[in-house]
Amino acid sequence: MYIYIRKYITCLFLLIGLISFSQVEYHFADLLIWKNDTTEIYSYPMCPQNEIKIQKLFIAKGIIQGRSFMSCKYYKAEWKILEDKLYLSNIYSGNYYQDNFKVNIDSLFSGNKNGLIFANWYTGNIFVPEGSYIHVGGSHGSNIHESEWKISIKNGVILKEELKQENYYESIYTKNQDSLRNFITKQIDWSKIPVLETEKEKVIASIKTGESKNGFTIDVRSNNEKLSQEVTRVLQTLPEFNYYYFHGRYLGMRYSLRLTFTESMRPK
Repeated sequence: MYIYIRKYITCLFLLIGLISFSQVEYHFADLLIWKNDTTEIYSYPMCPQNEIKIQKLFIAKGIIQGRSFMSCKYYKAEWKILEDKLYLSNIYSGNYYQDNFKVNIDSLFSGNKNGLIFANWYTGNIFVPEGSYIHVGGSHGSNIHESEWKISIKNGVILKEELKQENYYESIYTKNQDSLRNFITKQIDWSKIPVLETEKEKVIASIKTGESKNGFTIDVRSNNEKLSQEVTRVLQTLPEFNYYYFHGRYLGMRYSLRLTFTESMRPK
């Protein structure tokens, strides 16, 4: 998805667009009750076989129609971690406050223990957000939290809990559009650029985030080789840029820049 931010620098047109690696389709978040707190999570321990059972139940109740379930998760599952084990405690309709429909989990699962179903089918990770957050990627993007717990699970038993902190950083060059504009215009060395023979010379560049403030990479494309080299040089001198860590990995977010140069921009 592209988010375009338009700024004009005299005859220079600078466009910064965010390409997001969306982590999930639009889903209702599950709930996790853990450490005396209830948190929304976008990790889904319900296995496909159980989801099929739930789908049939929702269709029977008229909550969803046929195959529409497959394109969007229409329920909100509630989980609990007790004594280092993961339990399913409830399944609500995604529209619960309107239809008041809650699944009878006893009818779908065996082994009920005090209203809880031991999730022995699940092996994987659950990511639990903590602290402040920013949203990236538009309406279908992700909330990147300051901290994130990674809970490793095997057959419903908790194996390890790890906390990852400082999961995002936003540089001034994306928080303040004028900062990047001013940085580019001040750093370009026109003595390295031959007289432009065409009315407008276009350069398409991108900055891809990495694993630290200085881990970004640059890609520049233009029909004018000298312009391309100079824009590359300028962008590589950025002292810092953004990074994002989500669900156990760093996201490669790409900021696109489109620049147009004219001979009239050359200092006299």
